[in-house]
Amino acid sequence: MLQIPATILPYPKPEYSNGSVAMTKPSWDLTRHKFLLTNNRVVFKCFMIIVPDGIGEIADPAFLQHTWDAFVAGSKTYSTGTFSRVGHHMSPDLARNRAEATIAMDKAQAKGANYIMLFLGKKSIPAYSAIKDLADRKYGMHSSCLVYKDRGFTLQYWGNLMMKVNLKTGGLNHTAAGVNDVLKDTLVLGA
Repeated sequence: MLQIPATILPYPKPEYSNGSVAMTKPSWDLTRHKFLLTNNRVVFKCFMIIVPDGIGEIADPAFLQHTWDAFVAGSKTYSTGTFSRVGHHMSPDLARNRAEATIAMDKAQAKGANYIMLFLGKKSIPAYSAIKDLADRKYGMHSSCLVYKDRGFTLQYWGNLMMKVNLKTGGLNHTAAGVNDVLKDTLVLGA
């Protein structure tokens, strides 16, 4: 039998701009941490595409405003850029009608948007893939997807989303202490 030498690496020690974190289990709780490198000069004109999927609450203007306010607060907390909301499109049939995605993206482009926030009532691979494909390949816009949570979005959810946004602005979320020493003679391949 072929045996390959291996080792189990310890949990990483993420380093942020305001210090490092000792981890005893996998966790990406960003409370009280600042990203290593941010670019808060990036200006995003955000267009929301809402796919309620039977969840009426997310179509409520007050709920959408509350969610938008929390998103903007998260972007300020992590210094990931400046966001302004340029419009929205309610699209209950987007998951079943790909042409609806093009209509929504055309509206976003007409409003001068450069960032799409897809807001789903529940997980929808067809809606996600239609918007992501158009945003990436046809319209050249950044995009993020939020999936409704019945008790609202947690601070950890917003932190995770802001990590993605920070990477879109050319930022660097964190590094791991000693990673260069551990990997100096290692080839990492991905498929």
